[in-house]
Amino acid sequence: MSQGIVVEGIETNNLKNIDVEIVRNAINVIIGPSGSGKTSLAYDTIAAIGLHELNSMYSDAVNEPRYKVRAYKNMLVPVPIKQLNNNNNIHSTIGTYFDLNQYMCQIFSTILNIDYNFFILNKKDNICPTCLGLGYVKALDVNRIIDYDKNIEEVPIKCWTRHKDFYRAILKDFSIDNGIDYKKKFRELSLQERKIILYGQSKKNIQCDTKQLIEWLKELRVITELC
Repeated sequence: MSQGIVVEGIETNNLKNIDVEIVRNAINVIIGPSGSGKTSLAYDTIAAIGLHELNSMYSDAVNEPRYKVRAYKNMLVPVPIKQLNNNNNIHSTIGTYFDLNQYMCQIFSTILNIDYNFFILNKKDNICPTCLGLGYVKALDVNRIIDYDKNIEEVPIKCWTRHKDFYRAILKDFSIDNGIDYKKKFRELSLQERKIILYGQSKKNIQCDTKQLIEWLKELRVITELC
């Protein structure tokens, strides 16, 4: 007796009373010219039968099937995968894009007698607080910002190319206040010292050359107006 999925007398859409047997635990290929009924057989018939049987287990209010067959047996629950991938939603996963999640939710909900909504992944309560569901976090790359071979007095921050005297004075005084040797190269600093230079806050107002500060503020105003 065959253990494969057997569907007989298929007349869905343009199919004309055909019989098929799907071998389990194997790759079954449907081939044919465009318009020959491949989609009608795979999606509108075989997959539709399996999903109709599954949905009938959970509710009596199931729509009448659109497929047309004489008989079938040994049917399994299918996972029909979309033929085209036009998705550009960065929040999508394999489960949400291919609609696998809803079936997993139904299975777990039935087995564990827990509410269906508990297993839904893409809802506000389940969003990762770090990446907010994006899968990545935008952050500055320290290795692209810092020149590790320059000491503090040489201003190791790459983007501070202008008004170096202004930045040099601030970095030097800040380093002295925190007991950091400003003659050391950035790579020679301890991890704690690097953290202080990059993220630390001064406990006092650091004095700088007034003329230089005025020029810097003028330039900042011009840049702001241009933006």
